[in-house]
Amino acid sequence: MTHFNPFVSAEGLSVCQPASNISVVQFPRKFPVASTREGKRSATLYLDPVALKQLQLVALDEGASLQSLLIEGVNAVFEKRGKPRIA
Repeated sequence: MTHFNPFVSAEGLSVCQPASNISVVQFPRKFPVASTREGKRSATLYLDPVALKQLQLVALDEGASLQSLLIEGVNAVFEKRGKPRIA
């Protein structure tokens, strides 16, 4: 069963045109952004409670933050796949 897509014509061609007259409006923030978060996006991670506790203990043992350990993990994934360590 095919679903109707209003953005594609019957021939399968896109009927959307790029909008060149759209401008981005930035609203002022309610709270200041920490300089360490400037230009970055968040990602959420759900862990088993036991895994989270273990990660917290590793951070405590090493005097590291969870943030730094998670960045280390993301960079390890990139490296394993031959990508640059950019996290």
